Amino acid sequence: MKKLVAVFLLAVMLFVCAACGAADTPDDAGTENGSAESGNVEDGSGEENGESGTEQVEDNAVAGGSGHAADAYVSLQKSGVYYMEYTAYAMGVKMDCQVAYRDGNSDSITEMSGFQTHSLYLDGAFYNIDDTNKTYSRIELAEDAADDVMDAAEYSDYVYVSSGKGSIPGLEAVDSAAYDYDEYNAVLEGGETLPMRYYMKNGQLYAIYSSVDDIEIVMLIEKLSADIPAGMLKIPAGYTEQAFTY
Repeated sequence: MKKLVAVFLLAVMLFVCAACGAADTPDDAGTENGSAESGNVEDGSGEENGESGTEQVEDNAVAGGSGHAADAYVSLQKSGVYYMEYTAYAMGVKMDCQVAYRDGNSDSITEMSGFQTHSLYLDGAFYNIDDTNKTYSRIELAEDAADDVMDAAEYSDYVYVSSGKGSIPGLEAVDSAAYDYDEYNAVLEGGETLPMRYYMKNGQLYAIYSSVDDIEIVMLIEKLSADIPAGMLKIPAGYTEQAFTY
């Protein structure tokens, strides 16, 4: 979950920076001609099963929680190789998101207030990708700042805590119905735990809820799959690099 929170917060940062740049920077400012190089992370098959709702995943055991409804989804996230489509609600903001993870790298495409951001973390570097103009910019962050964003993604285990039924906190204005849920603690490196609730609807994962530093975040899940779409987790071919401006 902290992976998703880190990407969520990074996307908000990029949204603000990119919006300012679009308003204040001339179209040709800071542009460098040159071909983008493809990333060295292989793509998944990109195949979809064509079913509506959250894609089902193979059932795997989770520490302390074998046999619970959310185990398969938790196991997939724990593997660190997966693709998600979801609508996120946090801090009064709604975002439609596509996120892919593999080998510590992440690729996030978000739409918020009619504006799209595409952020890529690849081999220790952050990139802001402009899919409209087919450009990308490397974002230079202090080493400790980059660590703060992505080290939060490291966790050592998931531990089942309990099951119950109730409405989803923070989502009452959108959906006030009660749903069955399984709650887990994500055990982070260093021993800190992060409580996470997986809400089920019609036998499939419907929403993930957590609270991080008193910030509630809810994700309405549209897809959770081990298949990463072709083209994600790399700098798109044919894109040109330009300087990142705040």
